[in-house]
Amino acid sequence: MISIEVVESDLKEFSLKKLEDFIGDYPTPSEIINANVRFAWIQIDGVKRYGILYEILKPKLLITGAMSNDSNGLFLAKVVPYLEDFARRLDCDRVEFHTERLGMIRAGQMNGYKIESVRLIKRL
Repeated sequence: MISIEVVESDLKEFSLKKLEDFIGDYPTPSEIINANVRFAWIQIDGVKRYGILYEILKPKLLITGAMSNDSNGLFLAKVVPYLEDFARRLDCDRVEFHTERLGMIRAGQMNGYKIESVRLIKRL
């Protein structure tokens, strides 16, 4: 049986380079990281595999960025239940994230997430 836990950590451990590789061009790191953002590692069997940037905007836990030390792309499938437990421990009653990646949208929907809005942006 594997052990998975969410461990709060120092924001300095978050790699902006890995963030850019993981999310592509949108949003930019400066749009994601602000004074309210916190960082946590998702550890699998004691190994730091996924880093998440999050904000507590009660009643929601907003995931604002993620990075992976794992190349298998199973972020949501593996860790959603643990993120949800983490949110409950922080007195949040929902988890929310923004993405433009179709695979993440599908994975989210397969894990019970629903699309609530679509955001249109034009960069000038």
